[in-house]
Amino acid sequence: MVVFLLFVLVVSVLLLGIKWNNFYGLMFTLGFLSIELLIFVIIVSTAKFATFSYHSNLEYDIYRLLIKIRLNYFDLKRIVNFSVWLFAIVMLLIAWKNSARTHKAGTLFAWLSCACMVSVWILLFDSVEMQERIFIAVHTGKERLSFLKYLIQTGELFWLLVCCVLPTWKLIRQARNTRLMVRKKYLYAVLASTAGLAAVFLCMAMSMPIRNFLWDYQSDDFQNLYGFYQNSFWGSRFIWPILFFVIVAIIFCLARFDILREKSFLRKRKQSNSKISMHDLRHVFHTYKNALFSIECMCDTALEKYGQPEGKAAVENILSCAVSYHGQINRFLDIYNRSGLQWDRFSMRSALEEAEKRCGEGAKFDLQTETENDVIFGDYGAVVEMFVNLFQNALDAIRAKGLEEGEIQVSVWEEDALACVSIRDNGEGMDKETKKNLYAPFYTTKKTFHNWGIGMSQIRKTVDLHQGFIDVDSRRGEYTEFQIAIPLDV
Repeated sequence: MVVFLLFVLVVSVLLLGIKWNNFYGLMFTLGFLSIELLIFVIIVSTAKFATFSYHSNLEYDIYRLLIKIRLNYFDLKRIVNFSVWLFAIVMLLIAWKNSARTHKAGTLFAWLSCACMVSVWILLFDSVEMQERIFIAVHTGKERLSFLKYLIQTGELFWLLVCCVLPTWKLIRQARNTRLMVRKKYLYAVLASTAGLAAVFLCMAMSMPIRNFLWDYQSDDFQNLYGFYQNSFWGSRFIWPILFFVIVAIIFCLARFDILREKSFLRKRKQSNSKISMHDLRHVFHTYKNALFSIECMCDTALEKYGQPEGKAAVENILSCAVSYHGQINRFLDIYNRSGLQWDRFSMRSALEEAEKRCGEGAKFDLQTETENDVIFGDYGAVVEMFVNLFQNALDAIRAKGLEEGEIQVSVWEEDALACVSIRDNGEGMDKETKKNLYAPFYTTKKTFHNWGIGMSQIRKTVDLHQGFIDVDSRRGEYTEFQIAIPLDV
């Protein structure tokens, strides 16, 4: 137990030390604090009401220090009640955070009122006078107060269970209602962390001996206190390791999805000027090397076949390569040297329709607009070019699969003040390695000198400059879907 307390203490300190700047950072910090208070009560109670038969070691020395803490049974009981109240408030605020906008005010008022009433209820029946009355009534057969004691226990249990289940239910509804993949992942991470935290707290408050402090109003029943000590050691054999791994899983979710630092699921990325690194320059020179080698081979063919059709075709290929490389260089310089955007208001549908016109044939486009409010504030040309690149990649994937005419499904909808676009094709898809390096500059899987692998890098930069985000879902041999969300112009 001591090791577990120290572990939770370290976690709480780390959470407090991290410069969290969002709602969930505060909630999880307070949640860990309430769990730590419960563990503290268990250890102090074990130290005060138990006898030790083993020789001195680190755990024994810690217990000896805890025995000197001047806390009686009623003090520990008040700490437990405060911990329960604090954790319930945390769960209710998480539920309020994920409620629908039209229900936020009513949900907050209802549950905070309930929390205040339960707090008064706990403080009223935590008084020594009321506990003495209940103790006398129970032992003298007065059914009303005996029933009142049962009502208190059942009501507090039901209230705590509802407080722990409610945010889980709200998060599940939010995750099921959203169509944005990145937001769905974020909400499921918050859901797993919240459910794990609630499971740890309920396991300690209900399944372990801490319940004696919640509902035991017979303060002179020392047999229960001795049983508390025995049960605590029984629990340490099975429950503590499980709780330890659950908390490790919670920490993993918090760190993996950066829940403590995100102001929302949509991160405000900094607009930084992209610089050409040495790693990028290596790809540039490698591409130039391949281009020069290709031109050299075609020049040899043109000289050998001069005056023949093969020689003429080689000269035409040289001209085609020169034009293509000139265009790639212009795109490269546009990505890394562009100083600003030409901001204006336009609809996402108009940009998609313009991009579709530029792509030509090769697939059946199915554009569906599910909202009339799709106006954003940004650079129309940059956004159109972004969609052109995505459509061209979809067409290349369809051709690589060997389809004569594929299908590209495009959807536009509004969600949480964001204009959202989904582009899905039935091409060859991508493997894990490709998705991992998708936005890396100069990374490409296309076996051609006409592609430098800077298209997705440019798309990512355009999305970042518009304070949006992009996500991808793909399955090899089946489909690829890109989702782009940019804040609406409100």
